[in-house]
This record gives sequence, structure tokens and C-alpha cells, in this order.
Amino acid sequence: MANAAIHPWIGSALDLQDETFNKFMEVNVQSNIWLAQMTVPGMIERGFGRFISVASVVGLFGDAVTGTYGLTKAADMQLVRNLAMEFAAKGVTANCIAPGTFKTEMARSQWEDEAMVEWYRGRNP
Repeated sequence: MANAAIHPWIGSALDLQDETFNKFMEVNVQSNIWLAQMTVPGMIERGFGRFISVASVVGLFGDAVTGTYGLTKAADMQLVRNLAMEFAAKGVTANCIAPGTFKTEMARSQWEDEAMVEWYRGRNP
């Protein structure tokens, strides 16, 4: 996994600071570009490879409070689509996994809030 180490910044896109945005882009998008640059050439050389990235359902559906995180995950998904199109003929596939929220310490604020839990249940039965 190249991009599973950052907690979503929670807030309005209108309040987002450049430093926070740049950190999100580096951790969530640039890391996948670096990973592709390090691994895909060898896959092409072998004529076979599987590039798999972890994104998020927020990148598909959007979100009012974690939208910045979702923006970077949408960029990850597009990067993977581009890799798939560019390298399929050379035996390399590219796929993206887009899970929902996991019950971890990093997401504690979400799963301890009963209203948030009900919202997730309604959205992801």
C-alpha cells in the first residue's frame, strides 16, 4: 500500500490551507505516482503485472466534511484508470480498491458519533 497513512482533514473546502492540501496530494497522489514509476517498468519488462491502489468511496461519491480527502482519492482513481489504459497492451493491469470507513483509532471521531454511524449505515447498508 502506498497511500494508507493519512487521516482525512475535516472541514469546508473554503477553509483549506495550501499546506494541508499539498500534504494530502503528496501522501495520497504523488506516492502512487512514485510507486508506479518504481514498479510498472519492471512489469512491462516481464510482460505481466498488477498495479493495485487503495482509494476510498469518498472519491466516488464526495462528502461535505472530508471532501478534500475525497478529491485526492478521486485523483488516485483517475491515475489508475490512466495506467490501465496506457499499459494494458503490455500485460499490466491497474485496479483501485475503494473501501468505506474502517473502525480504527484514526477514525474514532467518526465511529463514536452515533449520528455519523447512522449516516454511514444509511449510505452503506
